[in-house]
Amino acid sequence: MSKQNNKRNIWCVVGLGLGDEGKGSAVDYLAGQHDVTAVIRHSGGAQCCHWIVGDHTRKLATHQLNSALLQNPHCRTVLGPNFILHPPALQQEIEHAESVLNCTLPPVWIHRNALVLLPQHARLNLLRERLRGSDQHGTTGWGIGEARNIEISQPDNCLRALHFIPDYEQTLVGVVKKSLASVAAQANTLLQTTQDATILEEFSSLDVQSDDLHQEAQTIAQQYRDVMNQHYIHHNAIPYTLEQHTNIIMEGGQGIMLDETIGTAPHNTWTDTTFRNAASLLAPHLNKYSTTIQPVYASRTYLTRHGAGPLPTESEELRSEMLAAERNPTAPITGPMRFG
Repeated sequence: MSKQNNKRNIWCVVGLGLGDEGKGSAVDYLAGQHDVTAVIRHSGGAQCCHWIVGDHTRKLATHQLNSALLQNPHCRTVLGPNFILHPPALQQEIEHAESVLNCTLPPVWIHRNALVLLPQHARLNLLRERLRGSDQHGTTGWGIGEARNIEISQPDNCLRALHFIPDYEQTLVGVVKKSLASVAAQANTLLQTTQDATILEEFSSLDVQSDDLHQEAQTIAQQYRDVMNQHYIHHNAIPYTLEQHTNIIMEGGQGIMLDETIGTAPHNTWTDTTFRNAASLLAPHLNKYSTTIQPVYASRTYLTRHGAGPLPTESEELRSEMLAAERNPTAPITGPMRFG
């Protein structure tokens, strides 16, 4: 088949700020203008939140699902290799979306290299942030940084989607156990640096003894397996999506001012939030298609920020006005949203 007959239209949505630029709204708009049938979440993870609003009775906050669902409830969600997913939260999100949309969503396609979060990653993340006192870095509390840190420093101890493929499943409990051991070792080291009785009591459960790790690993593995078995884990998720779909959106998470390379450290994220990330995933597979790739940069007339970090134009007046909106709630970990 000629390249002309293999036409692919791809829109890459990226935030220009510190998150909350309207990426979900951009995806929703594009899906309404074009027959978009697949959306690839190419960056970020379960910590992302993209609000989409159809009418007064149809609105969704997407975290791991795609933001085209109000326009096309059968639009396929594809989680790329750089996405960091949380299976139980994904299941809850699917159930809520299906109740709003009154239909059954198609199974999610998941790249086998996608990292998988454990509850203990989140707890370790909160412990580390609490110990920083007034010098906090800013966190959503999902444990994204902890999972990425283990991936970088101890790659054999990180849990990936591939461990739920039948060929690898016999190693699942063992990998979860190694991940838990990594968390326990780091928690033990951190807890030895404080005499704060409240922190010691609150986070002592992270310092799990080796005898208890296996049972805990088995419990988590079974809970996660029940979710992951409902979806498709692909080695070739990106080329397979290009093969099966003509109009595709690459939906980014967070914003380029939080990027792991160009963001303001240490108040940045652990993922590539730029267009470069999406382009690197697509480039190896485009030679067989006639492809139009359109970057779509989302921004607002003001900046927002969750949690700690610089916001030079911060405005208390704007904050007071914007916090009244339903979609700007005060979060238990990051606190009230900041505006500037």
